[in-house]
Amino acid sequence: MKLHYMYRLIGMGLVVVIGKAWGLPFGWKLLLTAFLAWMVVTYLRWEEK
Repeated sequence: MKLHYMYRLIGMGLVVVIGKAWGLPFGWKLLLTAFLAWMVVTYLRWEEK
């Protein structure tokens, strides 16, 4: 998988998730934030290899 595709996927995912998160209860916002943080960390680790 090429890097620019990965960036686009993450960017699009962020836009969708943030858009939906506004209408969600606090617990869901927390879960989504944790999930996004995990995705970013995983991606950065994967990019280093």
